[in-house]
Amino acid sequence: MFAAYSAGMLLAAAMAVSSPSMGQAVEAPKVSPGDTWKYQTVDQWSGRPKTEAMFTVLGVTEEYVRMEIEMRSFAANGKPTRYPPFEMTNHANLDMVHVANGKNSTRVNFAWPLFPGKQWRYEYATSTPDNRITTTFRMAAEVTGWEDVETSAGRFRALKVVHTGTADAGPSVGVGKNAWTSWYSPEAKNYVRYQVEVTGPDGAPGLREVSELTAITVRP
Repeated sequence: MFAAYSAGMLLAAAMAVSSPSMGQAVEAPKVSPGDTWKYQTVDQWSGRPKTEAMFTVLGVTEEYVRMEIEMRSFAANGKPTRYPPFEMTNHANLDMVHVANGKNSTRVNFAWPLFPGKQWRYEYATSTPDNRITTTFRMAAEVTGWEDVETSAGRFRALKVVHTGTADAGPSVGVGKNAWTSWYSPEAKNYVRYQVEVTGPDGAPGLREVSELTAITVRP
């Protein structure tokens, strides 16, 4: 699902089929060149915007989607900084592949097809640029059901997908907890809301932010 999940996670999420009935399983997304999604990420501690990101599909193969990303961030005083557009290739099924110490591992954002009650587990690792610290995420995910989600881009019927688990950065740092929640809309061909909550090894709450769809243009 796109990076941003914060700016980073928003890059992972994009893309599904025509809206199914509530009892029908939702298959993996199918997008078209020209489809666009715009998100705003808000810090839940302060209520201030952190980033805005626009994703545009440039091309599609069976396994991958090439996208252009336009981003800007906001300082504490609200002053925006715009960044040059860049291109990125994402997995069409919305998985995110990470490389840590030369090894690939996959964050399984959605285990298609989706339906209420579906569960899955996965493990992946990330490392700092200097490879001094490697963090291993051990996560459990569940599709909890359908919800109506109101956004700036409209009202959507979406499947709520909750990921919970731990982030183990080794004995020198400790083990924290993560909770990520996505609301995936087949009509939008993407998630329409994404919420992140991180708890440190000491039990103190850390990052709290939510990304929401603010504009959309997709083919039926």
